[in-house]
Amino acid sequence: MTKWHWLLIHEFAIFLIVTHQCAIVYGFKAATLRSSQSLSLTRHVVGECNDEIYFNHAYRQFNKYHYDFLSSSSTRSRNNNHNLSLMASTSSFTSVSNPMTSSPNNSLINVAAVIGGALILSIYHFNLYHNEKKGLKTWRSEQAKNREMWSQYVRESEGWLYAIQTLRNAITAQTFLSTTVLSLLTVITGRIWDIVRQMDRACPYRKYLVTQFIVIVSCMLTSSYHFLQSARLMTHAGFMFPIDKTTKVDKIMRKTQNSQWLGLRWLYISATTIAWLVGGPKIFFTFSSLLIAFLRKIDKVPDEIDS
Repeated sequence: MTKWHWLLIHEFAIFLIVTHQCAIVYGFKAATLRSSQSLSLTRHVVGECNDEIYFNHAYRQFNKYHYDFLSSSSTRSRNNNHNLSLMASTSSFTSVSNPMTSSPNNSLINVAAVIGGALILSIYHFNLYHNEKKGLKTWRSEQAKNREMWSQYVRESEGWLYAIQTLRNAITAQTFLSTTVLSLLTVITGRIWDIVRQMDRACPYRKYLVTQFIVIVSCMLTSSYHFLQSARLMTHAGFMFPIDKTTKVDKIMRKTQNSQWLGLRWLYISATTIAWLVGGPKIFFTFSSLLIAFLRKIDKVPDEIDS
């Protein structure tokens, strides 16, 4: 297997590990919350998703997708007879509470939109990988090549001071990007967790919202991880420059570009998952299509460099 195959396997493994850890953390929090809070019988009988609390949340002001879904649920639950049995109320609520099953046609469109958005992103990067293997110049490959040439120049000219200053600036940029991603994730986590913990655990929509949240967390943590790896590799290269006269540092500098590219790429993809949470499956598909057009431009080598 080539190094590119191992890189793809490595990326997929990281994503699975991060997703698994997010699921474990969420399960731990959910178990803790269940032990500390008792659900009232009225909430079980009526079967509502705490829509009164949710509507008072400022999140609904710019989230039409979730607002439309919960507004119909709220109307239905307020009109229900509070003396209905638990089974009757639960079954009647389930029929209107799940945005993926509320209507056969709407459900099919939503599923197709989510799968289609994920598919076009996967196909684009699969084609990009194969085009690079065939020798097509891309922004990532050219920048990786430039960093190798820069490392050779520093080693031959012994410009250690210049190298340290350049690496220091690059490390600062990578750590800034990593902390920015984590800061955004903290804000999103607090916002979504407030909504999730106030919803009835019997509400099917709660699991759907948690799934969206886990996907967002996985993408953003993977992005932050690669930014930190880029900073780590550049720190290691700074110590190796004066003492290693081989091409090991050149290869490390190529890896720093690959890590930086992957960090930015996962950050872009996480924007589409946030669009899925805020706007729904159709908005996710639209954002994925727009992202492909954007990636085509930034992955293309500028004419000034290509010439």
